[in-house]
Amino acid sequence: MESADTNKETLSRRERERLARRQEILQAADKIFMQRGFAQATLDDIAEEADLSKGAIYWYFKSKEELYWAVIEDEIESSGRRLRQAMEQGENTAEVLRQSVLADLRHHARSQEIFPISKACPNGEKAECREPPSEGLVTRFKYLMLRNSGVMSEVMAQGAAQKIIRHDLSPGFLAVTLFSIIHGNFWAWLSMGRKPPLEELTDMICRQFLEGAATEEYRKGKHDV
Repeated sequence: MESADTNKETLSRRERERLARRQEILQAADKIFMQRGFAQATLDDIAEEADLSKGAIYWYFKSKEELYWAVIEDEIESSGRRLRQAMEQGENTAEVLRQSVLADLRHHARSQEIFPISKACPNGEKAECREPPSEGLVTRFKYLMLRNSGVMSEVMAQGAAQKIIRHDLSPGFLAVTLFSIIHGNFWAWLSMGRKPPLEELTDMICRQFLEGAATEEYRKGKHDV
């Protein structure tokens, strides 16, 4: 997937058109997947939304699974850019944390739709298991999550400078701790039938994290994120 930082001035007109068309497909796919979910969405639906032929979709993506993962990958890259932009603009760290937690929960919720899950059914048979994403896609997905973890470490450092986050704890350790809290709560959320709404779960996770990571000064002055 091409980086958003690609220098467009060095690309030919054909390459720019190809990148623009690919982005149009991703936007159309995102809308259809959001409306119908992975299982119910079809490439025909996406092609119609993008005003393209189904064959044109296949020119860019080999399968619905690959397109779905590309949408998730694009979301992760976008959320990372938004986090960095929020930091550069000096936005309050507590709010940046909330944005990050909500974005991460949404990534998990969407990627879980096609992650291969094998479980026993009441009759002893195995539930249908979707085809797993290719090794290359999984590697890219993990790389993007790791890169966003690095951005989160910077958020923690900024929070320490703002006297919101404790300065005696490693920013990298805090970032890993936050992601662990997110993942644990996410799986609990799935087991409870995807309740409460992700926005409420986000607030709960932020409170859990800041109870231990926030400075005493911050806790005394503000209890809600």
